[in-house]
Amino acid sequence: MEAGFKCERCGAPLEVSPETIVAICPYCGFPNHVSGNLKTENIYIVPTIDKNAIAKAFWNRVERDFDLKRMKERIEIVDIEGHYAPYWVGSVHVGGDVEYMVREEECHTDSEGETHCHTVERHYHDYVDEVLNLIGSARRQVKSFGVDDIIHHYSKARPEGKRLLDLDEDQWGKVKLEILNTEMDETQAKMVMREDAVDVVRSRYSAKADRIDRFDVTADEPQNVALVLLPMWTVYYKVENSIFHTVFA
Repeated sequence: MEAGFKCERCGAPLEVSPETIVAICPYCGFPNHVSGNLKTENIYIVPTIDKNAIAKAFWNRVERDFDLKRMKERIEIVDIEGHYAPYWVGSVHVGGDVEYMVREEECHTDSEGETHCHTVERHYHDYVDEVLNLIGSARRQVKSFGVDDIIHHYSKARPEGKRLLDLDEDQWGKVKLEILNTEMDETQAKMVMREDAVDVVRSRYSAKADRIDRFDVTADEPQNVALVLLPMWTVYYKVENSIFHTVFA
């Protein structure tokens, strides 16, 4: 841990590492902006609802689930935990050539009205030229449960975020969630984004082609790169003697 950081409100010492985004004072609870190796102006946070609203969302989900609804009277919420996890977002232009082969069935009808089919190999040549919007975790060690769902939800819904620096103290008081540290800086994130962008295109062609004969696609430097803090809530609930958990964005 790095020494020398003090709370802006009460002056108490803070435990800060180079990856710390926000250091919550252990004495007064004040959130201190500590960008570490990051540019604070490029950090955004997506507002979250509170713990009571999460509990309400959980019971609404129970009501809509056929199996859970039947055992509603035996369900008891044990705990609700929330945190903000960091994700890198950005856009990457990919371009190049892909040559591939697809086996397709070709049929024809003869003069007697009978249909004959056989498999043919068709070769295609596509020019790739598009911009991909990517998002990936800024942490190497992540719990897999719910993470893909959070990413999918953010990618589709694109909830509006606010700059971390623009949050006032009252808004911070409503957040009251732990903010997990980053484990990848912007340089590392850009490198991963370029690799991921090429992989996205390769996976797309692997899914539709029987054979890829030539794959020459490259990714440009990522643009509009920013760190987004996304809320994740975990509800732990008890059914008789067993504990289960579910995740909410």
